[in-house]
Amino acid sequence: MNTNDTTNTTIDHSLGQWLGGVHTLLRRAHDRVLEAEGISRRDWRMLRMLHTADFSTHRLRGRHIGTLVERGWASPTISGWQLTETGTATVERVTAAHAALRDELAASVSSADLDTTLRTLETFARTLGWDGESPLPRGYGKARRFGRGHNGRHRGHGGQRLHGHGYGHARRRCRTVADQTVADQ
Repeated sequence: MNTNDTTNTTIDHSLGQWLGGVHTLLRRAHDRVLEAEGISRRDWRMLRMLHTADFSTHRLRGRHIGTLVERGWASPTISGWQLTETGTATVERVTAAHAALRDELAASVSSADLDTTLRTLETFARTLGWDGESPLPRGYGKARRFGRGHNGRHRGHGGQRLHGHGYGHARRRCRTVADQTVADQ
């Protein structure tokens, strides 16, 4: 990684492009760490939950924890689930790899630049409505989900229902809104 090399820096991207791009690059780096251990994102979440929480009151379904049990990372107890020694060692290795990634990123800029960047991002978050006490929001919320909208209609179809008899593959083509309008006349 280039440290403090700004000779070929292009600043012609918007803030949103930079934030989104860096987020994607961070996720890819995170995925490479997990891939090196042969762990999926779901497995990692489950390992972390078992490592940090008391699961005596939680009921985890077998399909969610089955991979961890098969790999010898988790075992059932009378009151829930627990990590095995192998599972704990895996969590510690991945956690150390993530810490090394964070250290590498922090070392790529001066501490003053990193402090300024973090303060700037906090200011942006507060300007956009974050109160400073609640956790930072994650994801896009309901507005980006697929499926049925608030009015019960499918998104992406313009509210038109073009399914069922006469609209499927039996006619070798799907009927469009224009076809429906002509057929209704």
